Amino acid sequence: MDRGYQKIFWGIFLATFNIKFGNVKIVPAFVGWMVVLSAISILQDSHNKVAFEKSERYTKYLILLSLIGSLLDLFGGHSLNRLIIFSYYPVILYVVELLMFYEILNGTISLLESKVPDDIPTAINSKEIIYKQRTYIKLQIISIIGFIISITTYSELLITVTALFAIIVRIYAMSIMSGLKKFFLNFDQGQSNDIQPPL
Repeated sequence: MDRGYQKIFWGIFLATFNIKFGNVKIVPAFVGWMVVLSAISILQDSHNKVAFEKSERYTKYLILLSLIGSLLDLFGGHSLNRLIIFSYYPVILYVVELLMFYEILNGTISLLESKVPDDIPTAINSKEIIYKQRTYIKLQIISIIGFIISITTYSELLITVTALFAIIVRIYAMSIMSGLKKFFLNFDQGQSNDIQPPL
């Protein structure tokens, strides 16, 4: 299970911090989401729940949308960005991403409830993940609203600020995955009492 959360961490990292060579992305965002998809399969093998199935479906949507976005950037250039339907493309991406991560955490909550008995004190429990899930949802909704307002008002400054905020939200998601990876690595080794909570 720890390997699954580790791969989600790196998948989000790749989807966020794209490597560019000129106008061409060497590691486009859809590659990162493909890593996340493979990670969800690992989690499903350990704990087959409906939430992980839903997150897998949303991740496939993200891969498709990111692939289309990469092709549009490559062949369409800035001319397509002037069209209203394409200018709101990031909003659609972030909504699907919100649904994907929400379901990953839903599956994780169920996983913790089935794996970690209530009478065993651990650094991470389902209540903590519920709290982090709610925090993530609030932050992601703020970034989505920020994108809608900035695109509608054509404010480049607000777009930049919102984009930076969206990166911070993804870093927060990565920190959750890092904490879960450490937790399950230690828990599976029978060292759950020595686990430090994630940042």
